[in-house]
Amino acid sequence: FLTPRILFMSHKKASDLIMGGEGSVKLFGGNYGLQSVFTGAYYRDGYARVTDAVIFVAGVKVAGFRIGISYDINVSQLNAATAKRGAFEVFLIYEAEDSKPQKYTIPCDIY
Repeated sequence: FLTPRILFMSHKKASDLIMGGEGSVKLFGGNYGLQSVFTGAYYRDGYARVTDAVIFVAGVKVAGFRIGISYDINVSQLNAATAKRGAFEVFLIYEAEDSKPQKYTIPCDIY
């Protein structure tokens, strides 16, 4: 499955726009509750729409949790401050089930 994702954050004069997507493969009968594996790439735009970073991610989905690792590569002028090295990040995200109420049809003799 391919999943596009967009995240926009803003606070006072700072803002971030992260766009990208992930590809995932469902695991049927996976051990230890493994549901799927995923990998993807994102693009981060920073303050004043300055291209900031490219982000690569990989991980697994287990019992409603997304567990993974990402690597950010600076492509802006900030790469001089980081000696052109990126940064690894580890993440744990809980994805809740859909909370929309189910619609039920109840037969009625009057209508």
